[in-house]
Amino acid sequence: MRLVVSLSVALCLGLAVQVSLGSAEELNPDGAVVVAQGDVPAADELGDTPKTTTKKETKKTKKKAKTKKAKKKAKAKKKPKHDEVRKKVVGEEVKPKDGFAAPYSYDNLGRGFDGADCTHQGLDIGGVGESAGVGTPVHAIVKAEVIFIGTPETNPKKFGKRDKRKGTETRSGVKVPRRLEVEGYGEVYPFTTSNGSSRTGVFIKTRVLEGELAEHSVRYMHLSAVRPGLAVGDIVEPGDELGLMGATGFEDNLPHLHIDIEDPDELRVDPAPFLGLQEVRPSSCTPINKKKKAKERKLKKGKGKKGGKTKKDGSRKTIRYTVEKGDTLNSIAQEFGVTKADLIRRNDLADPDSLKAGQKVKIVVYE
Repeated sequence: MRLVVSLSVALCLGLAVQVSLGSAEELNPDGAVVVAQGDVPAADELGDTPKTTTKKETKKTKKKAKTKKAKKKAKAKKKPKHDEVRKKVVGEEVKPKDGFAAPYSYDNLGRGFDGADCTHQGLDIGGVGESAGVGTPVHAIVKAEVIFIGTPETNPKKFGKRDKRKGTETRSGVKVPRRLEVEGYGEVYPFTTSNGSSRTGVFIKTRVLEGELAEHSVRYMHLSAVRPGLAVGDIVEPGDELGLMGATGFEDNLPHLHIDIEDPDELRVDPAPFLGLQEVRPSSCTPINKKKKAKERKLKKGKGKKGGKTKKDGSRKTIRYTVEKGDTLNSIAQEFGVTKADLIRRNDLADPDSLKAGQKVKIVVYE
């Protein structure tokens, strides 16, 4: 009796085990146990064991993120977006001072006047429109006399060699044609294959005739061409066309116009306020060569030579001499006690033997 009960219990238990296994396993026809797919997680689903983070590590991570965010914020504040700066500079009420005119559109202002002790002492205005603005007109900012015109054709060593190749030049990701036809100018070449010693490219220098900047010189650089017919001795009015936007005299960056103003003592003046621009894009100052600055200070104190004459008390006088018939650079130099080389340098004379009666010559003497 006991044996029968035991066998019954064993059979029941076996059946229970088989039923239990059926929920997690299947028996194939051969009797082998097959584990049901999907019931056991794959190894890559299990993942890594969660890493315990200490309070110290959490604090360090938060501090790092905070520092990174602060640096990013400071950088954005230091270098504002160009469009934001342009709006701040230009706005809707921009108007040059009386007697002055805008040289070009202000829609793409570049670098401004960095300071008296910095190398960039002028204003850069970028080209606007198709082909980065090359071939568009550049205008005189004030009434002045044209006293010098420099081009690669007159002196390639000084103003760069003209690039007359076909095709395009890529500047800052923009493709600009190396040659183009402009009405009234003919074929124009906006680039040079070398910077030239002056690094100005096509260059026009004028002398202001009246007003607040009388006797100051205004220089327009990097043009692609000079207006046909414009010559030394011509008088230009504010807004008169001088030439065309270009990229001569430098081998990178987009086409732009560089304007600077120099007083009678050859010190640079910020052009922005005269053109209705109170503030221009911030830029880092590249200091002027220290040796050069030291030499200039030495000369101002009356120690050393400049213009072929020793300075005794440091006083300096600028004279605008009107050339008379029969004058030569040698005779003028002897009369004022300066050197011929100094006259050539101060007046940017491309051809020293081509003086004309009525021409103005700048002479700096020390008393």
